[in-house]
Amino acid sequence: LNNFREGCFVAKFDGKLVGYCASMRISGDKALSPHTWDEITGNGFGSRHDPTGDWLYGYELCVDPKVRGTRIGRRLYEERRALAERLDLSGIAFGGRMPNLRRVWRRVDGPEDYLDMVVAGKLHDPVLRFQLANGFEPIGILRGYLPEDKASKGNAVHMVWRNPYVDPNEPPAFR
Repeated sequence: LNNFREGCFVAKFDGKLVGYCASMRISGDKALSPHTWDEITGNGFGSRHDPTGDWLYGYELCVDPKVRGTRIGRRLYEERRALAERLDLSGIAFGGRMPNLRRVWRRVDGPEDYLDMVVAGKLHDPVLRFQLANGFEPIGILRGYLPEDKASKGNAVHMVWRNPYVDPNEPPAFR
């Protein structure tokens, strides 16, 4: 909040706080390169925010489980997309959890295979399915992204949404 107030959103339902997300601007070379959550976020403080960064990086998104199904998560993603469009950013990147990976670990050939099977509809992952349904696409696996995330075995899917209003061939400095 101290580093990029515009990138933080809260959601209220029936007058109660039920969700939030935190984002920061960062350069494309950092957002699209392998990284860990601690590295990219400055240990969770958003201190790596770069006001000239051409990508929005989403490093927190939480919704109260009691109100899931009310489109709160979808609305938070919509706010992030609207912000990226308004600021004329190249897109949004983040590391997405794989909460069912540990449960099926013996049936898959690593996190890449797990991702492929979820995308193909052969395995169910509620987080990845939600992110895919919201227009994000996987560009790889971030190994060791969040070591304490035991369900994802410390890994994350490197997800992106590319702003359709920005020409990817145009240098960011000229936008």
